[in-house]
Amino acid sequence: MKRYSCRNKERLVLVLILCIVAVFFMTGFSNNEQKGEEKNIIIVTVEEGDSLWKIAKQHMKNDQDIRNVIYDIREANQLLGKEISLYPGQQLKVPCRVAINGTR
Repeated sequence: MKRYSCRNKERLVLVLILCIVAVFFMTGFSNNEQKGEEKNIIIVTVEEGDSLWKIAKQHMKNDQDIRNVIYDIREANQLLGKEISLYPGQQLKVPCRVAINGTR
């Protein structure tokens, strides 16, 4: 039977702690939303001539980067790849930052 030294046990504990911390941060603990705000999802029906840029611009706050808003829309709707086709009648989930008191 193999015996483990105290040094190996310390290493094992350190590795376990590092793994737990890594999982903690990867699951969203480090929330980059501004304080006093949360994300709500609204459903938008695509109309003729709409683009992700146009939809993002209509639903973003002044302090947001439109590229981040487009990324959030793509992620929420699992729109992968370089070429994204929208069609009239399609429904998109649009994450919107909303102040906790209810104003956008």
